[in-house]
Amino acid sequence: SVVKNSRNMKVVREYTLLISAQLAQLELRSHGIDCVILDEHMASLTPFFALDGGIRLAVSDEDYSQSVELLENLPPLTG
Repeated sequence: SVVKNSRNMKVVREYTLLISAQLAQLELRSHGIDCVILDEHMASLTPFFALDGGIRLAVSDEDYSQSVELLENLPPLTG
């Protein structure tokens, strides 16, 4: 799914692991929030790209506050 108006987007969180960003994206989408991983292709092609926290998850301005709250309550990725 593509965010409707990508010009009014805000980075809600940055990740070092692509899987963490993808899980956060799934969580937000399960609550009806459109979001996009801005660096998903770069991170999948160049895994070391993400070591600097380079994987950004973005949402629309109007969904930002709710997204922050939802992601704060998301349990940490363990494995």
